[in-house]
Amino acid sequence: LDFNIFEYKDDPDSPRQMMLVKLLVFFYEDLGLIEHYNMNLPTLTSFILRARSMYRNVPYHNFWHAFDVTHMMYYLIKCLDAEVKFTPVQKLALITGSIVHDIDHMGLNNSYHVKCDTPMGLLCSATGVQSVLEIHHCNLAIEILDLPGHCIFETLTKTEEQQAYQIMVDIILATDMAHHAKLLEDFKKALPQVPTSLVMKMMMKSSDLSNVIRPF
Repeated sequence: LDFNIFEYKDDPDSPRQMMLVKLLVFFYEDLGLIEHYNMNLPTLTSFILRARSMYRNVPYHNFWHAFDVTHMMYYLIKCLDAEVKFTPVQKLALITGSIVHDIDHMGLNNSYHVKCDTPMGLLCSATGVQSVLEIHHCNLAIEILDLPGHCIFETLTKTEEQQAYQIMVDIILATDMAHHAKLLEDFKKALPQVPTSLVMKMMMKSSDLSNVIRPF
């Protein structure tokens, strides 16, 4: 929990940055996902590196933030697994969704895109979608997973693959703060028998905002 991401926030091309990539691979390994799904290590590494390359050098929503969020998600899975009993596909989707949850973020919020009629804002307004950035992150995540040599879901069954994509999309969309009040209300109403789908959304939200409560 006290891993300090700021100690690694230096030159994006620094060799130290590869340590973060190796740690992300470790999260998959320690959760038993590489063994369970017989995951191809070069494919997993290519996926992580491609995702990293698509984060912009913005003050907050960058790759270091993505790692920080994924680390907290890994921590929460380890803490809650005995109680919730996550399935392998749920763990896989939670870690993967955390890595890509802010991919290609421009440092501007949804309101800016809608009010300033950016291309993304116009598209979402025309289709009645409010989660401008979150939809964008989902689209790019799916594009990466569709690239040859990058699909870490390739060894899943068809049913598991559909579940992984659904969970990944759901938790990324849950990071839109416009839905915060509704999700919190639903969570409180569901206590103490909270559905796992809602638990996973709250884990994503908690991980996304967790940096402010770190001990460092």
